[in-house]
Amino acid sequence: MHGKREYRLVLGQVKVADKSNEITAIPALLELLDLAGCIVTIDAMGTQTAIASQIISAKADYVLALKANHPTLHKQVKDWFYKNLEQGFKGITHSYDKRIEKGHHRTETRQVWCVPISEISPLHNQDDWVGLKCIVMVIRVRHLWNKTTREVQFYLTSLDCDARKERESYPSPLGCRKWVALDFRCHFS
Repeated sequence: MHGKREYRLVLGQVKVADKSNEITAIPALLELLDLAGCIVTIDAMGTQTAIASQIISAKADYVLALKANHPTLHKQVKDWFYKNLEQGFKGITHSYDKRIEKGHHRTETRQVWCVPISEISPLHNQDDWVGLKCIVMVIRVRHLWNKTTREVQFYLTSLDCDARKERESYPSPLGCRKWVALDFRCHFS
């Protein structure tokens, strides 16, 4: 587990047991830390209902990456966002933020849409996600020299619906909020 990337601070470490993965290590690592008031971001492997519940119980908030390891929920969120993006989110309470950053021959445009869960049909197993308040879509377009890449990511979060704050809560936050990101690395001997 690492703190803010610019400080390269390691806050805790738990060895993943043989024939296991980080899903079993994350709860043990979270137990080691006083998370009250923090925002915990975790990649898709750690997007588990029990982990979300543990974070909320620790009086913290979460931003959890949503990918195809939750196929029904991922498809539901993805389809909902694409349909409503096409329609300009007409009649839907939402928050939007856009930021353009330039440096090192690179330009990145990041757009963030945040929608309260009350605005959509009940999500697949929605009640299992303790503290869930919003779904988020982030579109990143990066231009580096003559190459352009586009990435779309979805998140589940216990934060209130504020796209600017959501943008600041991702693994490279620009704000000075209390922030914890789980970053698992493999070491080979």
